[in-house]
Amino acid sequence: MSGLTERTALFLAAGVFLCLLSAVFACSFGPLDIPAAAVFRTISSLFSDIDLPDLLETGSAQGLGGFLDARALRLVVLEIRLPRVILAMAAGAGLALSGAVFQAVLRNPLADPFTLGVSGGAAFGAALAISLGLTGIFYGFGLPLIAFVFATLALGCVLMLGRIGGGLRPESLVLGGVVVSAFLAALIALVKALDESSVTGIVFWIMGSFQGRGWRDIFLLLPGFLLGSLPVLLCARQADMLGLGDNEAGQMGLNVSRLRLLLLLCAGAVTASCVAVSGIIGFVGLVVPHLVRMVLGAEHHRVFPASALCGALLLLWSDTAARTLPPGGVELPVGVITALFGGPFFCIILGKKQGRAVGRREESAGAKFLPRTPALPGAGRQAKGGEICCDDLRFAYKSGSPPVLDEISLRIRPGEFVGLLGPNGSGKSTLLLCLSGLLKGQTGKVLVSGDDIAALPERKRALLVSRLPQRPEFVPPLSAFSLALMGRYARVPFLGAYGSEDRSIVMAALEETGVAHLAGRYADSLSGGELQRVLMARTLAQDAQVLLLDEATAGLDPAFARSLPAALALRNKKTGLTVFAAMHDLNLAALFCDRLIFLKQGKILADGPTAEVFNAQTLRSVFACDFCVLTHPRLGRPQVLL
Repeated sequence: MSGLTERTALFLAAGVFLCLLSAVFACSFGPLDIPAAAVFRTISSLFSDIDLPDLLETGSAQGLGGFLDARALRLVVLEIRLPRVILAMAAGAGLALSGAVFQAVLRNPLADPFTLGVSGGAAFGAALAISLGLTGIFYGFGLPLIAFVFATLALGCVLMLGRIGGGLRPESLVLGGVVVSAFLAALIALVKALDESSVTGIVFWIMGSFQGRGWRDIFLLLPGFLLGSLPVLLCARQADMLGLGDNEAGQMGLNVSRLRLLLLLCAGAVTASCVAVSGIIGFVGLVVPHLVRMVLGAEHHRVFPASALCGALLLLWSDTAARTLPPGGVELPVGVITALFGGPFFCIILGKKQGRAVGRREESAGAKFLPRTPALPGAGRQAKGGEICCDDLRFAYKSGSPPVLDEISLRIRPGEFVGLLGPNGSGKSTLLLCLSGLLKGQTGKVLVSGDDIAALPERKRALLVSRLPQRPEFVPPLSAFSLALMGRYARVPFLGAYGSEDRSIVMAALEETGVAHLAGRYADSLSGGELQRVLMARTLAQDAQVLLLDEATAGLDPAFARSLPAALALRNKKTGLTVFAAMHDLNLAALFCDRLIFLKQGKILADGPTAEVFNAQTLRSVFACDFCVLTHPRLGRPQVLL
């Protein structure tokens, strides 16, 4: 077991123990102090026959003469304090878990459970219920039920706005949340202005409080909490992949839109359930996930459960402070306590995170957590390469604009190593995206091993084609090993875990690209060339039949720029892997590719064996520049001089 896994297990075990211990001690505090031992015996009497004392001396004497009998003890502990403690812990766990989910889905470190307008919807529903006198309907559940309904409606409106333009893009969701929240805030102000008598009740509810809550509120919260949190915890591995960006995650085999919608609905249900019974409590979902990531890293199978435990502890003790610290029996809204604590604490966390981001470039951050998984002999060997058939392909990014690709027809046979050359803007990256199935709307067919690549589901597509992008969309703060391990996603069951064989294949790929010694480093602390080699290892670990490379040697020093295509050529010869690589280095392309395709202004200008098409005339017509083509004296391959 690695050091980080041991730390995670210890952290979670300590969190569970502290939650149980805190629940007992929190029940002992209040206007009437009760010894913790008496609280424990009272709670234990629910599960076994334990005799309670006929008369218990307490730490205060507010109206009870300093003594409680067994009946009063049960009433105070089991009917007043215990349900409030459980409710505070459940709401804290739900808000923190939802905050971690929203930050992962939206790729925004400032996202919290209220980013998508859920709090605004609940607040408007509560304001409406208070103003219209509907709090007592539905057997006293009127206010929380109406708040829950309007919170859900607000989330639905945001999701509808997020779909404008296609998909569920994070930026569209955030903007939709801002718009919906602003509109609901105006409606709340309107309700206050029309009914001034309800202003106090509305303001107190908006500040958040557990005062007067009981067992029935727990039963109102639990269904949404459980139904929403369970899928989130099961999809932690997939949540990591959202940090790659939509294209790269889709290339790994993940259905990004479906997962994003699932996580948003689940986190929204959890948030709506919590807000409906507690009011608006800020900073829990914002601060707690950041604190957890500082201790355990950014992998969500650690962040999600740890955030829930820490959120439960934070809100429990915030509520305990809200009802015990003010003198004279006055109770503060718990939202005030969390805001007073959360604001300065978040500033401290932000400062430490910035310092860590700078400092970890100077050390092997996370190196002590290097996976203890040796590369097995033969790990990463591939099946026979696939065939690419493209017939009369045309593609334009905007309707009516000139096509980026025009009448592209080509066939790449299994086991070929083909180079794609052309000037900037000739359509090389677009062609690779079309061949990988990531671009929609083109005319013509693209077949990989006989299948229409654009029509395949993401997982099956990932088994056929792997693509190395020219530059990563995003670099998540994960270890290089974890980043490379995502290449195995399509070969693992949806709710399964990566096995020892997957880890061995990844280590073999890291060794093949020369970055095995960086496996424990944070990926966002690597240099550009190191990161490129890690991404190359992830692409190789995917074990697809066809490998599409977009400027794989960009940013590499001369030694690695030569050794990487050499390793690919060796794998191509040994395993029959089909390689189609867009390149700008003419000499590397001529040195390692058996066949070259020249692209200019979206059309194929030349296509054939390297020895036939790599000549001064072809190069001049493609690049509008004079070249001197020579034969390498030792390797016998054509090379160019400017």
